[in-house]
Amino acid sequence: MKLKTFNLTTLNSLSTRRATIRFTRSGTVSISGKAAEKMDLAEGDKIEFCQSMEDTRDWYIHKTPREDGFSVRKMKGGLGLMFSSSKLSAMVLDSVDATPKSVGFVVSGTPEVIDGENYFFIITRTQITR
Repeated sequence: MKLKTFNLTTLNSLSTRRATIRFTRSGTVSISGKAAEKMDLAEGDKIEFCQSMEDTRDWYIHKTPREDGFSVRKMKGGLGLMFSSSKLSAMVLDSVDATPKSVGFVVSGTPEVIDGENYFFIITRTQITR
């Protein structure tokens, strides 16, 4: 298995156009343009989030054909996608003991393929705060 290391040094040296996702306590979930591109997401697509039952800090995001997924829309300025869910935001932020009102995370560049679907790991160990 090949692993790519993410830590404070490697994350700080990355381009500002990172694949990220941001959760706010008010319920806004923002997906950067780079993350949307990697996940092949477009306005109107549906996404789901999955939490590991073994380590509740581990979250995945994936595009889904199911109608009950979260429908994404363009952000103002058109640089990314977003949707609203205060319940999901609270669950993610609480699972990683995040105290700020808004926290971002890097989204992995390579998906894990499970049952033919691409699941992108949300790297919650490193929180991006403003």
